[in-house]
Amino acid sequence: MKDRPLGVTVLSVLGLGYGLTFGVRNGIRLLSLAAYGSVTGWWNPLLTLSGLLVLLDTAAAGLYLVGAVGLWLRRSWGWHVSYFLLLSTATWGVVERAYLSSGVSVLIVLYLARPSVRESFGVSKESALGATVVWTALTGVFWLGLNLAF
Repeated sequence: MKDRPLGVTVLSVLGLGYGLTFGVRNGIRLLSLAAYGSVTGWWNPLLTLSGLLVLLDTAAAGLYLVGAVGLWLRRSWGWHVSYFLLLSTATWGVVERAYLSSGVSVLIVLYLARPSVRESFGVSKESALGATVVWTALTGVFWLGLNLAF
């Protein structure tokens, strides 16, 4: 088996750090929402907009951890999870006009789509193209819908 590309190692370590940092932060936020609910008598503060956004952010942090482990182990599912998260971040950046975040995500997507990197995960060109179309469409609809709803 070939060595793991250096960029993939860096991305997996950064993804692990990101997932852990935001996972802990969101765990604290969830505990504070639960404490707020018990003090005020509100039966379920997680059903508020704030609570739902914290749950969504917690799920994303978990996906970053899964993607980081998959990248480290050079599994095709790790490539796909990371690719999805990066395309989602890039799409969100455009919707929210966070162009720097979007640009960095696009650069990382382009790196992961390079034939040498993609093939180290056993991902074919066709699979990568299909993932790009599907994930971009789904995340675009999701972020646009979320943006319009709130």
